[in-house]
Amino acid sequence: AIRMGVPVVTLKGRTLASRMASSVLMSCNLENLVASNPEEYIRIATGLYKNPTLYREVCDQVRSCRLSSNLFDSNQFAREFENLLSGLYNSQSFS
Repeated sequence: AIRMGVPVVTLKGRTLASRMASSVLMSCNLENLVASNPEEYIRIATGLYKNPTLYREVCDQVRSCRLSSNLFDSNQFAREFENLLSGLYNSQSFS
């Protein structure tokens, strides 16, 4: 959703998914979308729903992050991943 420019509200928890979502949001300076408890999650989500101006501002922040962050540069990720795999392959001896 973030890649598409849509704000995401997440509840920081113990699961990998919730930790990943909060990590991505925090790296995009969108800490205000990370809730610590269910009540805060509801407050954040309803606040965005009830305030169209705030929602548009957050959408702009999300788009800005998407355009400026290397988190969403799939070409760069592919190059780095390929280099990593090549390095691992080349470091192995196959005798």
